[in-house]
Amino acid sequence: MLEGNEDDDVPMEGIKEAEDALKGLVPATSKTLYENEYCKFCKWRSEKSLNIVNEKILLAYFSERSKQGKPSSLWTYSMLRSMLRGRESLDISSMLT
Repeated sequence: MLEGNEDDDVPMEGIKEAEDALKGLVPATSKTLYENEYCKFCKWRSEKSLNIVNEKILLAYFSERSKQGKPSSLWTYSMLRSMLRGRESLDISSMLT
């Protein structure tokens, strides 16, 4: 189920629809990894008091992630793209191109 209070104003059928859509976007075997990455992004966004997602915010996030020196930052984009599409109905595939 969607986490936190973000689904308080959404009718139950909308929540069910979102969860079904998410199942199609996220591989079942990797669901935990995807959810963890989305939670990291949400936490980072919260710490920076950012309420929206746009190209500049994504660039800032990926820039910070790349400083960690892990090659997984490209994989992070893919996971985050799927989770934002399922959780926030946001398609970032046209951003950062």
